[in-house]
Amino acid sequence: MPSENIPVHLDEWPYEKDALRECLLTLLESVQSEGKFNLSRLEGVTVPENLTRALRTFNAGYESDHAAAMRESVAGRMITTLRSGEIRGHIFFPVDAAFQLFDPRAQLHRSYTYMFVHECAHVHDLDRRVAAMPGEIIEQPLSQPLSICLQVCWNEYAACRLAAYGFPDLMETMRAVLRQAIEGLRNARSETEAAFAPTDKGRQNGITTALNAAAPLLQGFSYLLGHCRGLDQPLLQNVPENYGFLDGNAGVAEALRRLEQELDALWSNCAAWSGFHVFDELIDFVCALVKATTGLYMQRAEGKGLIVGFAANKSVVPYTRDDGRG
Repeated sequence: MPSENIPVHLDEWPYEKDALRECLLTLLESVQSEGKFNLSRLEGVTVPENLTRALRTFNAGYESDHAAAMRESVAGRMITTLRSGEIRGHIFFPVDAAFQLFDPRAQLHRSYTYMFVHECAHVHDLDRRVAAMPGEIIEQPLSQPLSICLQVCWNEYAACRLAAYGFPDLMETMRAVLRQAIEGLRNARSETEAAFAPTDKGRQNGITTALNAAAPLLQGFSYLLGHCRGLDQPLLQNVPENYGFLDGNAGVAEALRRLEQELDALWSNCAAWSGFHVFDELIDFVCALVKATTGLYMQRAEGKGLIVGFAANKSVVPYTRDDGRG
């Protein structure tokens, strides 16, 4: 899509609007020409003052709560939308992040430029997934916890692999994300065990506690692996110094190895994808990593149900919620 045809919404941008519009359109043109990104599904770019508030009020065309998955570290989001039966993508990039794009000498110029390119990479990946599984992009056949884990793992691996082409200098940033996630795991098992109980509320508490620890690891590992693959650099030569904490646990080390292999296999075979089932093994490996790091046992049940329990607890039973999210 020619960049000049992509709507740029700057209602909350307090400065000269034409200058920012030109900056963003130049970036969009760059990722299409240099990165070979397909942005045909990009419906627009919005620059809001408050990202969480903007996502809370955004109409994506289907029932959703995109603000629920926000974290303080997020500086941009690509939201999947549904318009007249067509799946599109909409990029949100907040004012403070956009302001860093103007001055190449700004301290965070490279980081925020990368973040914008990263969101464009999500649009490119969205187009590939829609081609293979159009009916399952909006309504995934998964409970919400597994859906979040899968999206964090595959989407970030793919976007980082795609966006790495122009940012070899950000390897340390990727290491730092994984380093922080590893630190957050040190008490994950004991905290999950303390939160879990064989009741609906206890299982939900266990899920929340485990995902608060495991999701950052899935993200950090996917970030670094994707970035390394995009630059054709070996993963193990670029891991942070505390990576040995993960290698010290045989279950975690094996789960990461299987996760790495499956992500690479999915990437290599994406042209032959034929439906959401291509993610089946990845989902199982994600569950294995959650169990190895936090002790929480998760497995798909019939429909969108979820079987959940604590690994040390024998009462592993089907668990669902009335809203079907699991």
